[in-house]
Amino acid sequence: MEYLVLFVIGAMMGSFMGATAYRQVKKVPLFSKKRSFCDNCKTQINWYDNIPVFSYIFLSGRCRNCETQIPKRYFAIEIISGLCLALLPLSVNLVSNSNLWFSSLNTTALYILLTPLLLFSLYQFYFDSLYMYLSDFASFAMFLIGFVALSYFPNDVIWLNLFTSFVMASVFLLLHLLTSGKGMGLGDVKLALFPPLFLSTNISILWLFLSFVIGALYGLPFLLSGKKKMTAKIAFGPFMIVSFWICLVYGDKIFSILFPYL
Repeated sequence: MEYLVLFVIGAMMGSFMGATAYRQVKKVPLFSKKRSFCDNCKTQINWYDNIPVFSYIFLSGRCRNCETQIPKRYFAIEIISGLCLALLPLSVNLVSNSNLWFSSLNTTALYILLTPLLLFSLYQFYFDSLYMYLSDFASFAMFLIGFVALSYFPNDVIWLNLFTSFVMASVFLLLHLLTSGKGMGLGDVKLALFPPLFLSTNISILWLFLSFVIGALYGLPFLLSGKKKMTAKIAFGPFMIVSFWICLVYGDKIFSILFPYL
């Protein structure tokens, strides 16, 4: 029951995040009185047709009024958000048994730390995947969460993680400058500030490595099939987010496998 409740809450949050990203891109006021509407016929969506996951299945993925196909991405957002929040207890348990600097926190503190981090991560993942745009507010919010958490630990941890954070961001900034913004956007530079605050220096390097590996694995099939060219733009933020959570939960194990003698 606990996992089901978390899934439902996560799906609702995913629906809200998808709508928020759409309104920001389309310049629609976030808290306007106008309810969500169909992109095709502009008909306002009734509340019973706007229930996360269930409504999409019940309507067979089509608008009730004009029967236009509802983009599958909204359904995917709700499912992924639900699953991520439902699996949060597992993530908290694995983190508490890891060698990360904040693993000594009690379970309640870990939930307080990781829940908003997960939600902001999902928001950035969706925003960049759908619109190739990263929210500065979300990036700096995640950085602030890490900085506040760091302030409760010894100074050597604070300064080392802050230094690693700016070194990693500098790597992305250098790529941005070398490619004149075509290979890496400034949004990626700002997003790169937060992961090292939560990871050790070694795991931060692993995070950087895995981000590019996951990106390459994603883009390779498109290049081989001819669907994309080498010059095509691909949102890099999602790879950074996925790599971060992999490293947060399994970083120690992956590092020991790849570098057994370090």
